[in-house]
Amino acid sequence: MKKKLIFKYFIFIFLFSFNQAIAEECDLEFEIGDEASKAIFLYGEPKDDPEYSYIFIEEQLKFVCPDHGMEDAMIYILLRDDEIGGYKINSYTSKEDREDEKKFIYFYVKENFGNVEEVKDLNSPDWTGSISWEINNIYYFYYKFLKNNRRVEEELFVTKEKFGKYFK
Repeated sequence: MKKKLIFKYFIFIFLFSFNQAIAEECDLEFEIGDEASKAIFLYGEPKDDPEYSYIFIEEQLKFVCPDHGMEDAMIYILLRDDEIGGYKINSYTSKEDREDEKKFIYFYVKENFGNVEEVKDLNSPDWTGSISWEINNIYYFYYKFLKNNRRVEEELFVTKEKFGKYFK
């Protein structure tokens, strides 16, 4: 009985600390350059598409980054040569929701990278186009387009120079 109680206690502590870590910042629990097995353990088996020179893990997430936006987005963890080479976060949202900071990658980019020179030009949720920037050898590529004048398609692609040539 005592062992079961101790086991439940450890599970509770683990789950509580896990939820706190995710709620405080956008932490995918891996770094670009980590071994691919880390992402596979966390998110599942990768898909192999002969069209690409890499494999990827695809995951639909209700909350990519709790309290920082990007709800109901698709994440692609890109793997190359047994390493995590980067990730893409794709979001498809209705134009009518353009003020909802929880849904758009745009607001996440503004909040977290607003002091970056390239991001300063993003001054309206209606902005469309693409920008890129680099911080500490990590490269960010952000795309936002309006399709059929209703659907907003966004992508945030994050990688390092070493892997960038594979993920075009």
